[in-house]
Amino acid sequence: MEIETKSETELRNAVAAILPAKDLVHSTLRTIRSDLETHFSLVAGSLDAQKDVIDNIVLEIVVAGAAPHGDSEEEQLGDERIGASKSVYLVTFPHPRQSHAQDGTPLRAPGGYTKQEILSALVASVRHTDQARCSPLPALLMVLFREKHADEHVHDHVAIKAGRCFRFVPIKSQLLRVYGLASHWSCTHDFYGSAVAYGYVPSRKKPIAELDPQPLVWAAEGAHPPLEEASRLPVTAQALAKRREHKRLSKAEKGKAEPRFKELDMWAVVVRENVLDLPEAPEQLMAYAKRCGGPSMVEFCFNNWDRLPALISRCWKVEKVEEFVEQQGKSRVEILKAALGLPCVCAGKWTQCANELLAKNNIEKSEWANAVLHSLEHGRSKGTLVCHAGLHGNEGKSFMFDPLPVVFGSDNVFTLTSKSGFPLMNLERCKLTVLDDWRFNEDLIGYPLQLLWFEGKPLIIARPQNQHLGHLKYNNKDPIFITTLESDITSVKGKRLEEGDIHMMLKRLRIFRFHHTVEKPSEVPACATCFAQFLLGSGTPRVNTCDKRHACAGFTGDTPDAKRRNPYEWSVQEVVQYVEQLELGHVKDKFTENAVDGAMLLQLSEDDLQHELGLTKIQSHKIKTRLA
Repeated sequence: MEIETKSETELRNAVAAILPAKDLVHSTLRTIRSDLETHFSLVAGSLDAQKDVIDNIVLEIVVAGAAPHGDSEEEQLGDERIGASKSVYLVTFPHPRQSHAQDGTPLRAPGGYTKQEILSALVASVRHTDQARCSPLPALLMVLFREKHADEHVHDHVAIKAGRCFRFVPIKSQLLRVYGLASHWSCTHDFYGSAVAYGYVPSRKKPIAELDPQPLVWAAEGAHPPLEEASRLPVTAQALAKRREHKRLSKAEKGKAEPRFKELDMWAVVVRENVLDLPEAPEQLMAYAKRCGGPSMVEFCFNNWDRLPALISRCWKVEKVEEFVEQQGKSRVEILKAALGLPCVCAGKWTQCANELLAKNNIEKSEWANAVLHSLEHGRSKGTLVCHAGLHGNEGKSFMFDPLPVVFGSDNVFTLTSKSGFPLMNLERCKLTVLDDWRFNEDLIGYPLQLLWFEGKPLIIARPQNQHLGHLKYNNKDPIFITTLESDITSVKGKRLEEGDIHMMLKRLRIFRFHHTVEKPSEVPACATCFAQFLLGSGTPRVNTCDKRHACAGFTGDTPDAKRRNPYEWSVQEVVQYVEQLELGHVKDKFTENAVDGAMLLQLSEDDLQHELGLTKIQSHKIKTRLA
């Protein structure tokens, strides 16, 4: 079939004739192209090759009709794209310079409304257009700034942030038809902080005296955050990388060398290249620096080689600090219950091995599970410290506690591995302690201090005074789990301990004796889901494996809960959940910042994920292929 093309003049005249009769609330660019094909008596799809030209013409006509005379001479309001779908816009209500819009609608000046009436009109227009959406648009935050033109007429700027991406044209049309308000919707702000800063933060062109001294804020739920907070952009590794690159290019333009590579610059590289906190991480960083990091980064890595492991660890702590804060706000039992929703990584083998271990050592499953659960819930006190005591070793004592760091995060589990003058440093930052292969002597911690710690009494944590302002009083009731040899509990060698000391220690422990030697060490991975189900007895864990010899039917463990619905219907939070369950939680903020919902995720290509969200090639490939 030969595709017939139309000239731009023909298309412009046709669009101008069609648009006045169109209901833009329920119309899309595709339906407008379909109407054009009907207008020209063309078969369906004939104008697809001229899609971009038609979209631009529609944009020009709609904008010209809604805001015939904006204030581009006074302010650069930003790019308005009719096809944009964003969660953040900066809406400007200019003072009209003619009485009617191009379609004949009478125009009203924003100064004829109060600030509250303008915001109410926006909210009402959003709610009116909800009838054309699959679900109501959650309009979360708005702030209105009223400013004066040079001719003393007022105009309004409204920063608006919704809970997901949306198209503004239906709202723009509703504001014009019902309230007579022409509006300009800037699509150049990716963050709410940027849109708020436009009206809140002074600049050379807009001194503080010209800003609205009393902006009006609105929130769908709760209170709007203070403007001094809402007007700041989020600090992310990606944003810092862009800032550094801008400085490098600016210096190159002036013939200067690139800026020095600093510790903070390491954050962006570590996260973008997914350099994990592993022994080989310094070599990975240096390899990247030599390949494409530039002389400045190579010099930094060379001069700070011994410090690189600590810097990499710090980078991931900064990247995941929100997760850490959220985790700290939850109780241990809440975290344990959350693990029930994670995919199983062992195909149920951990539970099978755990049952066999307890049975061979004549330990009742319910008794052990209740003891561990009680300790997690109530913390350290007399008789609650779960202690696995063996005879000679290799009885599987540690196997039962191995999932604890997986459930609570290794950074939240305190361990003692070497002798130090400050053995309990950072104990206060953790949620529980695991003392694996513990000896009740005084090599690491004095026996009296052990008695205080294990009983649940307050104690003093010694800290180096060149780094801290005094020692720390520790009052937390965080539980302690111990594996040891039975002989070491009752016979502490080399120390003059009375029988009463040992008796007091025994009162603090809830001892489970493991006497059956395991012939072959278990290779079953520590499974957070099976461990949580073992303790709580709630349901069957989802298995994260499938028989590779056959095609997977239905849902597998790789499928997040959200994916049990059509991915097109996912919310932003469900997309984040999907990313986290692919073990890519360190990049989830990029999806939140850009309000990527299911519909947008399906439209993004692997190249889009790399260039628009800053993901690596491997990360973007994993996200798209697992979505199939």
